[in-house]
Amino acid sequence: MAIKIYITGNFLVAEDSVSRTQFFKVNKKGVHHQRSADDDFSFFQEGLFPQGSEQPQYLQLGAQTAWEWNTTELEQQSQTTFPFSDIVDGVGVAYPDADTFDQYLNDNLGVDEVVISGGSGFLTYVAHDATLTGDGTPAFPLKVVPLIGNYEERFDPFLPLVGGAWHVISLAGLPSNRLVEILCGPQINNQVVGIREIGSLLNRSVRLDVDSSFTMTVRTNALGQIEIFATSLSNDFYVTAYLF
Repeated sequence: MAIKIYITGNFLVAEDSVSRTQFFKVNKKGVHHQRSADDDFSFFQEGLFPQGSEQPQYLQLGAQTAWEWNTTELEQQSQTTFPFSDIVDGVGVAYPDADTFDQYLNDNLGVDEVVISGGSGFLTYVAHDATLTGDGTPAFPLKVVPLIGNYEERFDPFLPLVGGAWHVISLAGLPSNRLVEILCGPQINNQVVGIREIGSLLNRSVRLDVDSSFTMTVRTNALGQIEIFATSLSNDFYVTAYLF
């Protein structure tokens, strides 16, 4: 029998994956778990019966709320220990291994969901760079800046330095670590031109004739450099845009 054990919002849920019989659904903040040497998992809820002591009391979960119809009447379905081999996640997929499931519980049980909001006791805004907009408040939620927002149109011509070999081009004003759009066009027929990142081994090149061209996007390095190829010096190159 596969049993779904998963966390949704602030709740830990255990239920039969076929009948949907629910063994428990409790606030995860007060729940602890134990793992046996045989990878059986048990769950305990804290503070239900204080018994006049300052020490927390625990109730083992699983046998108190699971009931199922058996033709004419409800029968209690008791299970307080759950073998890992029977456990699946909320959509019915097995966890990779018992260690992963154990860490999942360690990371999530005993705490509430963290909510970032404006107002007393919470962050009032979030500082960030130009890749985001907004300040994290309800009125101005954080959003990723679309790439088109950082598009800069250019038309900066340059020429190859050598013919017949890949070589590095350093252009004044070419931004570092950004995508740039390069247009290539030959002045004579039967020319091979190419563009690639510094250190790339890809032969990103095409053969062109006069009155034809091609455009390619490439990322600059930290020095704002790229590599180009041209059969001869009779080829024109243009930086046509900075993309982001």
